[in-house]
Amino acid sequence: MDPIQTLTRAMDAVAKAVDHRDHEPDPARADWPRLRNHVTELRRRMEDEVIASFATLAIELPPGAREKVADNVAFLAIELSAIVRASADESGAVRLLRAAHKLGPRGLVAEELEGAMREPATHLALCRARWNHRQGDFDVGDRILREARRTAKDAGLRKLIETVLNGSRPLTNGAPALFRVNGFGVGIYGERDRRDDGSYVTTHCISALFVPIFPLGAYRVIDQGHGSYLFLSKEPLSAFARGWRWALLAAVVLGVVSTAVSSYLSSPSRLAAIALEDARAVDARGDVDASLAAYDGLLAGAGYDLDLADREAVGVRYVDVLASTVPTPLTEDRLDAFDRAMTRWQSVPQYARSGAPERHLQERVAAWASELGERDERSLRAALTVVERGIAVTTPSSPLDARRSALHRALGERLAPEWPFEALDEHVASGLDEAGVRAAAPIVERVIASPSLVLAASRSLRAWASAARMDTLPLRDRVSDALAAADAMQADAERAAALASGDEALLRASLARFPDDHDCVAALADLSRARGDSAAATATLRALGSPGVLAPTALASLAAAELDVGHLDDARALLARRVMPRLGELREAQQAMSRIERERTESLVSRLEMGLGPPEVQARLRVASDDETRAIVSEHLASELSRDPELGAARARYEAIAPIVPSVLQLAMIELRRGGERSGAERDRALADAERLFLAIQAEAASVPAYHLGLGQVYYRLGREGQGEQELQSVLASGDEDLALQVARAYRELGLEPRAREVATGVYERGQQPQAGRAAMLLSILADRIEDTETWLARAPQDTPEVRTRLTDVRGQRALRERRYDDADRLFAEVARDWDRAGDRDMPALNNAAVALGARYEATADPSHLDAALDRLERAVRLAPDQSITISNLADAHRFRGTLRVLSRWLDGRALRLDRSQADALLGIMTAGAHRAEVIAALRDDPGIRRAIELTHQEQVLAPRRAGAWERELALLRRCGDPSALVDLEARIARVGELEVNEQRAAWERGEWDAEILVHAERALADADDRLARARRGRDPRAVAALLTIRGNALLERATVRAESRDADVDLAIAAYREAAAAWPELGASSMLAQAHVTRALLRDASLRVRWEAERRRFSVVAILHHASNDPAQAAQVRASSDVRDAVAALSALDPVVLRVDELWIAESAADAAMIARLAPVRAREDLRAAYAIDRRLDPSDSESDERLATLASR
Repeated sequence: MDPIQTLTRAMDAVAKAVDHRDHEPDPARADWPRLRNHVTELRRRMEDEVIASFATLAIELPPGAREKVADNVAFLAIELSAIVRASADESGAVRLLRAAHKLGPRGLVAEELEGAMREPATHLALCRARWNHRQGDFDVGDRILREARRTAKDAGLRKLIETVLNGSRPLTNGAPALFRVNGFGVGIYGERDRRDDGSYVTTHCISALFVPIFPLGAYRVIDQGHGSYLFLSKEPLSAFARGWRWALLAAVVLGVVSTAVSSYLSSPSRLAAIALEDARAVDARGDVDASLAAYDGLLAGAGYDLDLADREAVGVRYVDVLASTVPTPLTEDRLDAFDRAMTRWQSVPQYARSGAPERHLQERVAAWASELGERDERSLRAALTVVERGIAVTTPSSPLDARRSALHRALGERLAPEWPFEALDEHVASGLDEAGVRAAAPIVERVIASPSLVLAASRSLRAWASAARMDTLPLRDRVSDALAAADAMQADAERAAALASGDEALLRASLARFPDDHDCVAALADLSRARGDSAAATATLRALGSPGVLAPTALASLAAAELDVGHLDDARALLARRVMPRLGELREAQQAMSRIERERTESLVSRLEMGLGPPEVQARLRVASDDETRAIVSEHLASELSRDPELGAARARYEAIAPIVPSVLQLAMIELRRGGERSGAERDRALADAERLFLAIQAEAASVPAYHLGLGQVYYRLGREGQGEQELQSVLASGDEDLALQVARAYRELGLEPRAREVATGVYERGQQPQAGRAAMLLSILADRIEDTETWLARAPQDTPEVRTRLTDVRGQRALRERRYDDADRLFAEVARDWDRAGDRDMPALNNAAVALGARYEATADPSHLDAALDRLERAVRLAPDQSITISNLADAHRFRGTLRVLSRWLDGRALRLDRSQADALLGIMTAGAHRAEVIAALRDDPGIRRAIELTHQEQVLAPRRAGAWERELALLRRCGDPSALVDLEARIARVGELEVNEQRAAWERGEWDAEILVHAERALADADDRLARARRGRDPRAVAALLTIRGNALLERATVRAESRDADVDLAIAAYREAAAAWPELGASSMLAQAHVTRALLRDASLRVRWEAERRRFSVVAILHHASNDPAQAAQVRASSDVRDAVAALSALDPVVLRVDELWIAESAADAAMIARLAPVRAREDLRAAYAIDRRLDPSDSESDERLATLASR
């Protein structure tokens, strides 16, 4: 279709809807809830079809035409904004006005637009008056205008009101008489205000002898020649200037006489009647699907022009046909059919749903709820689901509201004996009338007996107390006392410190002070679980009482303990009891918070753009650079949003329920496992429940395309990659670059970073701004190397504070590389401050500030920076508990902090200045040394390590194909040597399928990481040498041994990428490991000494060196040695190598329990029969088999894992 025709049709459709008799913009109307969805659809149509079409067309129009069309589109948006505002959608109205402002209207339209923002109530009255004028009711319209004129303060709006009051009026009584007899009679005289269409204003006068003597009125006419005139409208007698705007109103909205005359055959009412008969004919054939499709077509088109009785009749019939798709009687396992019917009903245009059809549907909903009955909890919840869905898709209904309250109360009574928390929640949800307060009183008595229970039920207790009547006032006072006592316990500093520490002694001391503290009991139970004693954990928790009286932390701990021992169904039952009834509340709270924050932000930005913000802010903006402007706007938004009472209430509501999100994820994981282990209908139900759980934490409601974006992520998490990819590709197919960036971010959130880069690169290369600049920013975040980060930042918009902050971060990273630690600390402190300015409600900023603080630790070794980073990350996760990247960062931070705490039992971490890789390497070495048992016990007891594992499980659910979460858990389990946990991890990762391709391995094989590795190795070597000198002076053998080990590691790392010093570096590494083993034999450095000897063995022999060069990027040095020993041409050289024998000698100092296939390969290469016999048990170790199988899953391109598995199998 021609673009001009597309725009014209879209404008005509919206203008027709604006003038519809149901759309008077009167804010006092009581039926706006019924119309609100329809008004929202109309606003979106204006945005998506009219404004978007004009944006496409504008570049093709000549300047004069473009400005006129822009004025017309802007005026239509202004008219519609009044309806949107009257429906109580203030943010939607502001959004339309903002869009109109961007069109650049001129003259009176621009003045009206500014007035609409400055004085919304007066402008709404103006639009309402014009709407009445267009309906032909000029008396009502003029009365509204006169009232508005008395109160209007805005000069522009006053001028517009006067203009409309003095404007044209339609020819309600037809054209005036024109006759003269001998010069006496009535005629028209004069000409003024001529327009391009040939019309002009003339005066109708009584005449005598052809001379006008008394004016009767003024009319706009077109002279058709031969004394014939076409009368268009009545005009005021006084002269006034009139612009294009009234012509638009006359032509498009009021209509003119010339377009009012249309043929009967093309009249909308006749066409609507024909379409109705056609639909009824289809319906008479009895095909339900065809009937619904026919009525859908009618209602989406001509049905709008049916009279009220026919429209309501069609709507009622639609309900009947739709109801026939729902099984009778309705049962709990058939609710999906009901849900589909309600979803289809929501697609029916609002005009066809209101009135009798809605009342009829409400009656059907009540009948369906009755069919479900109230025989048990399951039927009650099903009936409640039906009623609540009915309420959600219709206007308020007293019978349905009463039924909902009754069902909540019935559930409360049924749950009270075993699940008092849930029972109290149900009573509160019932509305707490006088009978409800009394019915809940016994439950309140039980709950207030325990401070932990009071904390868990505080929201419902406060609601009950506020509704208490005279006969329950004494109990209300006790509730107040109990809440105060519980709050005091929660605020207790010693208790908080004990819970944060995870120290058993501190926890028991706190429990002695607060004997009923479920959080402390849960923490102690978690300690038992970490030590592998899930039975003790279960006994500890069940001693508190039945599951129904456990606080959320204790119940979650009990579910985890049941899961530890494979009791999937028991764990599911415990979690589902708390989680499932609250899914709707969680989703609603999350969506409400997101919606309000988005609307407030749009409104604030719009007011700033139109110059209507606070004077002091506008004054700063007038003299600010682009960079300063963004900072000022961000600061203003943060300030205003933090004070917004509605947004604050929405956030409080969400934060009150958000703590169940980890339990939602845990339950979803259980359902996925059950789906993998079950078959048939049971499998389908488990996967459907998992899908429902994932959908509950989506931030967007079922709108297009945000819903498809979220649904794609859900399907990926369910393991349905094909469906997930289809959903995300459907969003990409829209061609919208903003949506493409959202898809890229979704891929990143799912752990599919190569795909995220591919999509973002496409947006950048297509060059559409500002999206290309945003794509460059995203690609800078996705970059692995500093150089790539800097390249993409250079391509991003340079006037944004974010780019400036990220460039500062790059300078900090370079300072770290160059060992300018004071400079690095200063730069990262600046970065953290920049992100902190966004406030404590900005999740990405909190995450980014935490990353900067982690870098400050690397520069200073001050653990307070790590603690500050953890604090910000915990806050970020509380704000967005479903964001996998933040969860991943928090898990890594807890793992690092926990590792440092464990090492601190033997080493001074601040003096050693360990980075993450060094701390992890030392921990691994110590698990092979004499302190192995103590290290493993400390790891299991450390609260940070336990938190890291808990978060890792959440990340695995949210981003199942991201290898990092699985690698983190594998590393921790290898450290702890837990065979059963490794086997369980193998089973869980098998259910995920293929993980994302390991890009870094491929880059290493191409040599792309060599420069980065060399920089890291030389920095680590220089740091180790500096600190080693101080440790030697301090005569600290443990520190000396640790730093010598770090030095040896750095030398071997450098040897892999720098040929000129390779041999010398390996020699120096061997010397460092030997000295370390001598300084602190218990460290376990012999394991690294053996690796170094193997490396030297391969480098000293010419033929072995050739093999090493050929294979070094694909295999470890021990695997290369294994290959050489199995090659008849090289086996003799291997066995003759003194370094291979020295490697075996180094291994003899280690406990056999820590030896693996690598050590067996070394022994076999040396043909050392004694060591081979000592290592024989290795082949039967199930933990090694599981770990190597996981390695193969994590990187299928690494054939070394297959070789290790083959060695284990060759018993």
